[in-house]
Amino acid sequence: MLQYDRVRHISTGRFGASMLVKASGQLSLMKTINVSRLDNRRREELLNEVLELSDLRHPNIVAVQECFLKEGTLCLVLDYFEGGTLAGQVEKARAGGLAAGQVLQWFSEALLGLDFLHTRCIIHRDMQTRRLLLSKDGHVALNAVTLSALLLESFSTEPRPDVEALRYLSPEVVSGAEEHSFASDMWALGVVLYELLALQPPFHNKDPRGLIESIMSGQLRALPARHAPDLHELCYSLLRRDPADRLSTSDVLKQPLVQTRLWELLGEESSISSGGSRTVPFRRLPGGLSGHRPRKGIGLLSVAEAHGAPRGLRCIGEASSQKTSQEHRPPPALFNFRRPETRPVLTALSPCYTPRTGTEEVHFPEPRITVQEDVFISASSLLDRADLAGV
Repeated sequence: MLQYDRVRHISTGRFGASMLVKASGQLSLMKTINVSRLDNRRREELLNEVLELSDLRHPNIVAVQECFLKEGTLCLVLDYFEGGTLAGQVEKARAGGLAAGQVLQWFSEALLGLDFLHTRCIIHRDMQTRRLLLSKDGHVALNAVTLSALLLESFSTEPRPDVEALRYLSPEVVSGAEEHSFASDMWALGVVLYELLALQPPFHNKDPRGLIESIMSGQLRALPARHAPDLHELCYSLLRRDPADRLSTSDVLKQPLVQTRLWELLGEESSISSGGSRTVPFRRLPGGLSGHRPRKGIGLLSVAEAHGAPRGLRCIGEASSQKTSQEHRPPPALFNFRRPETRPVLTALSPCYTPRTGTEEVHFPEPRITVQEDVFISASSLLDRADLAGV
């Protein structure tokens, strides 16, 4: 375990504190959570949840660098994002608004992070602008560590309603009719998009009871006319009252306006190998993007390519390729974690990526080599590793 030096205190919440720390010259965010009041069963559940999330590796997901238990305090060391939260950016933009391109970039990056979770059968449950963090160069990552439900259950007999969190709950969840689901995550993503477009939440009431009634009514305030109608339509399609009518992450990734913005993020480079196989040139783009663009006529960016090039590889989402969280739950005794440092050196990758049962595979044009990683080790980091290796 690294030795961390405290740089400054950031905030104190209901269950612990957040601080900026430094180890080996690198800044990180450390969250400390008091778990001394948890019984053994709940403590084990909490640790397993954290350890499961620590396996996630994707550029649009805030990485857990290390977690450890010390004297009744759970310490989580996360990547530090200097740009603050998306909530802060919305607040700053209220005077002049946000450009459509900026809205689409942040929305698309949040979408890629959420899609990465959904294809691994993980429901986020707490998507909101406060959970979306910005890097120094303005790229978004989703904080997937959401422990409030477990902690509230154990620490509070009458939990205080968090009005800010309530704003993002879907009608079926806020009414108690259904549990959190992929569809409720999509509703919350729709609320995020609404905030980026209108610079205010779709439902606003300082009284929790009144806010719940507003959400249940489904009466949205009209979006301002400064943005294109297709952006409005996308937002409204995520805020449909019936969960079955909402778009999924893969549906949204196929939308033309999202496709267009993803290609802009990817850059314009492409190359064709001498043997006719398409290869992927790597270059460093803002925020660590490794980009490629197919030759003219290839067609729409596939969902796999959307992750494979701008934000890491991932499994497209066939149920057969997903392993349940229970199967991958680490043993309770494993209280310390550090991210693996292995970085296989790769040659030019083909962007054609297909999930296989139980494993993820990356195919090379020449020679025919296959690199395999277990799903929960996550092949999503392969392109990042290749980029870092100087391919």
